[in-house]
Amino acid sequence: MTTRAKPKIKNTYSTSRNVFAAIEKTLAENGAREISFQYESGKVVGLSFAMLVEGNVLRYKMPVDIGATHKVLQDQAETGLQYQRATRERAYQVAWATCRDMIAVQMAMVRIHAVKMQQVFLPYLLSHDEQYTLYDVMENEKFLLPTESQSSYTIEGGD
Repeated sequence: MTTRAKPKIKNTYSTSRNVFAAIEKTLAENGAREISFQYESGKVVGLSFAMLVEGNVLRYKMPVDIGATHKVLQDQAETGLQYQRATRERAYQVAWATCRDMIAVQMAMVRIHAVKMQQVFLPYLLSHDEQYTLYDVMENEKFLLPTESQSSYTIEGGD
């Protein structure tokens, strides 16, 4: 029986204001048409943005889970002091810094033509009604693609 390694997260952050400014700057510099931060009780709890991709405006919602980040920080703590420092506020900072870094890296990959925008942000693509991401839909379908008889789509260049 194999055991899964515990996830390791980079336990770093900068001030929240700097993180959100950096996210906004990266998205804007890479063609974002809209950028929206969602708030609860004065804290940013969500990020969505729209990009023009091949003539279509595509909307994305980025995943940020403060609770999951908090749990990982606590699980990674090797001393009592580290555990004490693994606060929910610290998790908030680390989660958003991780999101900032992920967006920066993905946009760099797009800029050097290693990937297309659609590839790197595909799981976060919002449905037309903006209620679900593609990841949410696929998770609901147990990550199984529709069979040929279930699908109304054809792939150009296919047989």
